[in-house]
Amino acid sequence: MRLNVNGEERTFRGAADTPLLWVLRDTLGLKGTKYGCGVGVCGSCIVLIDGEPRHACTSRVDEVSGKSVVTIEGFARKPEHPVIQAWIAEQVPQCGYCHPAQVLTAAWLLGRHPHPSDAEIDNALSPVLCRCGSYPRIRRAVRRAAEMLAGKARHSPCSTAALCALPAAGPGDAEGYVFNPWVRIARDGTITVVIDRSEMGQGAITGLAARDEGDVARALKQASHVVEALYETPYLAHATMEPMNCIAEVRDDGCDIWAGTQAQEGAQRRTMDLTGLPRERVRVHTTYLGGGFGRRLESDFVAEAVQVAEVSVAEKGALRVERVVCAADCGTLINPDAAAAQMEGGIIFGLSAALHGRITLHHGAVMQSSFEDYPLVTMRDAPEIEVHFVNSRHAPGGVGEPGVPPIAPAVANAVFAATGRRIRRLPLFAPAES
Repeated sequence: MRLNVNGEERTFRGAADTPLLWVLRDTLGLKGTKYGCGVGVCGSCIVLIDGEPRHACTSRVDEVSGKSVVTIEGFARKPEHPVIQAWIAEQVPQCGYCHPAQVLTAAWLLGRHPHPSDAEIDNALSPVLCRCGSYPRIRRAVRRAAEMLAGKARHSPCSTAALCALPAAGPGDAEGYVFNPWVRIARDGTITVVIDRSEMGQGAITGLAARDEGDVARALKQASHVVEALYETPYLAHATMEPMNCIAEVRDDGCDIWAGTQAQEGAQRRTMDLTGLPRERVRVHTTYLGGGFGRRLESDFVAEAVQVAEVSVAEKGALRVERVVCAADCGTLINPDAAAAQMEGGIIFGLSAALHGRITLHHGAVMQSSFEDYPLVTMRDAPEIEVHFVNSRHAPGGVGEPGVPPIAPAVANAVFAATGRRIRRLPLFAPAES
């Protein structure tokens, strides 16, 4: 069979019913198209077939013979494209696993609707799930790309250009600029962070008690009135889009690990325990995309976050979260925009659990199997999010996932304010509650 992939004629001699996804990845070596669910639900495998977004995992190779197929590799040959430039300017990706499909779908949308409304953006992008919850940034990037296409916005320079505006010499450092006791930028652009612990997202620092005050038992005994309530939470799935996978090459003289992980040192220690090899002979190679979800880490974080949600509740009980305002205190901010992205993603992640997440069991077996029956928040459902950080001179505390826990109570309180109804069971509108 003859295929036209990214403008090049290619030949495939395998079975006619082979999914296009495996032809692209395994035969042609185009790894940008991702495998997520395999049933055409998550959208991470979307490519453009004759200019239209299609799931590569459910498209047979014989069905695309003679048609034009564009993958992210072909699209990226034009890095000046407004969608790519807008994605960079808005710093959209987090783990990045879904973004090849997000970018292609956004480009298709703008080709059809150069001035899309927010509703058109949401409808077009909702078929592509983002487990990191980068929907607010995707929405902003599509708006920015539309402005670029219309000539109303210029391509934004790389953020490192700000280094050119640094003072000739910072306090106590003739070779660069010292922002505070923890962050220093050298004239060559090198950033040095001095801290006794490291945070890499998803809470990769040592967990400590954020606050321990008062005597709860004593206060309850002295209270004139005590309110007790039962709160129920269901079993949840991490619902990873990226398969749990790892490649290990074990030799007598060393071991190399390739994996999507955010705990490289933990992976290294585990490999040392299994192989008996010394640290210097175990190397961990972190993949460029993914690694953000799927039990990739077992650490905690220290940060405080408070959230307020604005919801609308229809007469029949349908709930929509319209807006979330988040305030966080995480010490000195090293990269404010990246910290805001973590908070945004945490809110979306927590919102999926608050509104939809529930694993049910029947005769001891889990009933949910994929994103078809374990729904996540999509672009269409994503609220507007405002993130505010408390101005602090304390040491950086990390922003792994502090945005996750407050969203369910914030939404539940908003529902109470709107309807007078208290909800103490997750998901917030489970069948038993509706």
